[in-house]
Amino acid sequence: MFKSADGQRWALGQGRTFRDLVGDHRWGKTIGCWRRVVVDPGQLLILQGDLSDEVYAVEAGVFRVERLEGGAPSVQAFRARGDLIGEAPVLDRCAPRTAQVVAHTRCLVAVSQAGSFDQLISGLQAERLLTQYLCDRNLETQMVQGLGDPEVRLAALVRPLVRHQQRLSGGRAEQVVLKVSRNHLAQGLRLGHRRARKLLDDLSIGRFHSKGMLTIDLESWARCVSRIST
Repeated sequence: MFKSADGQRWALGQGRTFRDLVGDHRWGKTIGCWRRVVVDPGQLLILQGDLSDEVYAVEAGVFRVERLEGGAPSVQAFRARGDLIGEAPVLDRCAPRTAQVVAHTRCLVAVSQAGSFDQLISGLQAERLLTQYLCDRNLETQMVQGLGDPEVRLAALVRPLVRHQQRLSGGRAEQVVLKVSRNHLAQGLRLGHRRARKLLDDLSIGRFHSKGMLTIDLESWARCVSRIST
């Protein structure tokens, strides 16, 4: 169990998406009439500082959430199927985007205006679940970027990538191969180049076998993730 600075606790090992929290029926009812957009790898979905009021629900693929720091993007997290992206306008219509969001793989998103989404979640009595989801997500980011076991933090960071590859394999594979750079992982974990290199060269849950290709042993990864909630 992870304990945040203000004393809140959350079983991070669950790694719940918004779809997990509201259930498949409510998820489908919420986004059923939203328009669909395909986003190609490397394409920007959200621009940092933008004032757009659109909200996105990820239906397929993986996105990188990046913050521009000193003019260069730094990875904050990954988001995948079942996650919401760009929900800030639901909470504050005048809030600028605090990060940019880039397609890590080819993605499919459902898009709504913040006002329409706000009405839907109120009608579905899902506002409390949205607050819980955003709080959980914030706590997980704190944990990943914190001072705990770096391999456990890495296992949590890549969870959306692992889930994406598991779905592609039909859940039958014992290993999955993630297309992700060492630099992106180092940024997400807030590790310097040397510390990141040592960690990523000595993983117990997987190994880099070529540039940007990380093989994850799912049994070892699951054991590592289970340590988050202990």
